[in-house]
Amino acid sequence: MNSQLQSTIQALSGGLSSVDADTAVSNVSTWQGALSGAPGAENVVAGLGELQVALENGDLEGAADLLPNLGREVEALIPDAPEADQEGLRQLADLLQG
Repeated sequence: MNSQLQSTIQALSGGLSSVDADTAVSNVSTWQGALSGAPGAENVVAGLGELQVALENGDLEGAADLLPNLGREVEALIPDAPEADQEGLRQLADLLQG
């Protein structure tokens, strides 16, 4: 599993409320950059953009409301993801859908 995916799972494993907002914005921005232009990731990138705006505006409730859909979009990427990342993506999708 790639290190970015692993650190995102670790951060979210403590619960969403345990993630610092500035750290979350940085993580979201990094994921947007990593997934931009990736085939099939358009919906995830769009969802990350919405999440970033909510976090930057301090709308934590709105950000939390976006996570289940983002989790479903991540789940949709699993079949086409590298085999080494599929289990990590499943874990991430489950955490987001919480």
